[in-house]
Amino acid sequence: METTQNYNLKKPGQEDFYNVDDFNYNSDVVDAELKKLETEVVERPGPATIILNTYDKRVQSIMAKVASCLNFELNGNMVVNLLGKSLNLSINFERADGTFSGGEFSFSDNTLFRAIDKNNICVADKYYFTRFNLSNITNAGGLFLNLSLLGLANVSFSTTGLHGSKFKPTITEKLRLYLQAGSSGIAKIKELMLIEITADEYNNMTVDQLLEKYHYVNSAQPTLNPVIDIVQGKNLFDKSNILRGKQLNTAGALIDVAEDFTSSDYIPVKPNTTYTLSSSIAGVMRFGQYDDNKNWIVRNATSSASVYQFTTGPTTKHAKISANLTMLESLQLEEGTVATTYEPFRGTKTIVPTMLGKIGSYVDKLKYENGVFKKIKKVEKLILDGSLTWSFSADYAGFKRVSIPNTFNLFDNNLLITKYNGAILLGFTSTWDKADMHGYGSYLNITVADTDTGWGESYTPTADEIKAFFMGWKMYDSAANPNGTVPYNGTGTKAWAYRRESDGALTGGTTTLPTTQAPINNYWQPYTLYYALAQPVEEIINIPSICELPTLSEGINTIAVSSGLVYERVNPALNSGYYHINYAGLSSQLKNKPKNILKVIRVKDGVMTDDTQNWIFLYVSTAYGGVVRCYITQTTYDSLDRVGAEYWVLYEVLPEEYNAQLFDGTGTHAENLRTAHEMAQETVKNLQKQAVRQIDYHSISQKKDDPHGLAFKGARVRLTANQSIANAGTPAISWNASDIDNIGAWNGSTRLTVPTGVSKVRLLANVVFEANANGYRGLLLRKNANDFNGRFSVRLPANTSTTELNAISPVLDVVGGDYFELFVTQNSGSAISVTSNSATWFAMEVIE
Repeated sequence: METTQNYNLKKPGQEDFYNVDDFNYNSDVVDAELKKLETEVVERPGPATIILNTYDKRVQSIMAKVASCLNFELNGNMVVNLLGKSLNLSINFERADGTFSGGEFSFSDNTLFRAIDKNNICVADKYYFTRFNLSNITNAGGLFLNLSLLGLANVSFSTTGLHGSKFKPTITEKLRLYLQAGSSGIAKIKELMLIEITADEYNNMTVDQLLEKYHYVNSAQPTLNPVIDIVQGKNLFDKSNILRGKQLNTAGALIDVAEDFTSSDYIPVKPNTTYTLSSSIAGVMRFGQYDDNKNWIVRNATSSASVYQFTTGPTTKHAKISANLTMLESLQLEEGTVATTYEPFRGTKTIVPTMLGKIGSYVDKLKYENGVFKKIKKVEKLILDGSLTWSFSADYAGFKRVSIPNTFNLFDNNLLITKYNGAILLGFTSTWDKADMHGYGSYLNITVADTDTGWGESYTPTADEIKAFFMGWKMYDSAANPNGTVPYNGTGTKAWAYRRESDGALTGGTTTLPTTQAPINNYWQPYTLYYALAQPVEEIINIPSICELPTLSEGINTIAVSSGLVYERVNPALNSGYYHINYAGLSSQLKNKPKNILKVIRVKDGVMTDDTQNWIFLYVSTAYGGVVRCYITQTTYDSLDRVGAEYWVLYEVLPEEYNAQLFDGTGTHAENLRTAHEMAQETVKNLQKQAVRQIDYHSISQKKDDPHGLAFKGARVRLTANQSIANAGTPAISWNASDIDNIGAWNGSTRLTVPTGVSKVRLLANVVFEANANGYRGLLLRKNANDFNGRFSVRLPANTSTTELNAISPVLDVVGGDYFELFVTQNSGSAISVTSNSATWFAMEVIE
């Protein structure tokens, strides 16, 4: 008896007798196959759901029945270190018996009682978790967490390493760490953190689980740029994402070696899991293990093998692979104890450029569904800088209260404010009894210490002097002390200085009232307000064109969810025969300070090329952020195959600005072919809609009135009231009305911001000063608060009547998020105004 080719149905021969069993067998096979077809093509089963990024599921493997989009919904987070920044222990603590150096706090080495105190930080009947890294302990008595002050038993620590403790105070009091009196020795700590946790976390999670869930953060940090990494298949090693001539040393760092060696980027892995590294060619294999913040843990290595197995540790979250170049074509990293047949790496990396915050029960959500990224924003972030309308409110012993109008609709104390040094401001209760408090009514009030501002005990600062403080400048009396240590109390010579990068000491002294922001560094960053929105706002998020959409393949997929990575388009800056990226002071600085530049990508004629190997990376202080920059020779950059190319970099943000935050969510994917097909159709349709919007995001609405596409594309803003300009001051004009803004460039501040998808703009301005014949008048354009090539700068003698200045820039290369401000100056000898007539305006025109 023969059978059919595809389903093995029985085919009786001419000489065979009829057999009911054969007939029934064939019927069963046909029925099963029809049901399978119905299940895959006709039915619409609900999607399969997975949990994303709980503290113990940051990397997980799933089996997908069919290739499918991965839709997801992520919830924002906000981890608040109530102690501020570890770097500023001596600033943020009322008592600190010791010194700070190299990222560590050392308790004084003597036989006296030594402690660090943060007063009234722990509130009775709330739940807390504290963690720190004890890097050195030579005191036999150990280091103590003084919980007896809070009505609890003390906890001691006598070994180095990461430590934590959870507790529920019965008394509102200080948090204290101390060395036992009478025991000579020393203790060194770093990454000290205190956070408030939930009752459920307190009752149901161990200290080790809390340490795993909450790693160290500076100040208050929301989730930044969620990342979805998907490896489609078993091979976790991406041979296209390597550096030649690099090798992992015994400390987990990449060192320069011969070109016949290669090393990978970070690969997300699971803790306590066995992995197998294999190749068809034997050679050197090295496997570096790193924690959540990519700090090195250990290196596993073999000098010559084609198969190598190792098990990750309990805190391992990332790995790097080094191997001989000859092994590259068949190198495979897979989970498990068996080296299986080689398959090429396949995967996607999706980075969503947005902040996801959380204030109380108000949580930002990011939803991705079939090609559309949508944010449900419930938390807003506002930089409290000199562009706001500050005023003086009240004077107290040792501190003052200043305010801005409450235009934010604050409610139910759903807000959080961080100070310039990372400290968390306390909410107003019944009296203004200390500095570093906030409260609100019709105004948002903040108390600031005289020692922080440099305002003398009886001195009342002007509005512009308050603005200068919130732009990073401390006032002092230069006649009494040129080093900035004597506050200005109404007599002497007014002067201002800012805190320098190296140690926070004052520098850059000037007797001219500052109108621009001081440099952001470890010791100063702008006050920042996070607050809940009374009504959520829905936003469509456009991801960089270089990013992939999250998709699963049929079979095994490894999903890793993280945050803190950035894809950013850059314009390398030419200097002394080289093109530079992230060189401090040049126009190619990245928007965030990078810890690592992971990849440089060149895009030309729609083709992406990994260009990382052609750039030279330097880990030097001349980089913006003081860590890393890169450069390429002018000859290479100007070669014909690069003309007209655009450049992107993938980098991770420096931990001082951001520590990758945990967040939770769910993902869904198709369970059968029909659902997968419908999801794919919907994705294509949505992407087509987005492409139309990005190619010409405004002309659709204007086509009726502007059939030839000649309408102005951009923004133009103006003044509705005169703005006073101090003698010799150089402020940015604070615009307060727009005549047109069809690109969303103006948000009510001094800035015109480039929207996503725009690459070339032109800036135009016209300004009228009131009548005054003395001195000169000036006009200056700045980009991202800095001078740049192509800016305009105009200076004219004053007229006997009004003085009018105008300027236009050349076409400027930009990336989404760049912003421009218009600065003015005059030296008439007294304050005069820029007038609010129709001839005072500032405009951005989109060219491409």
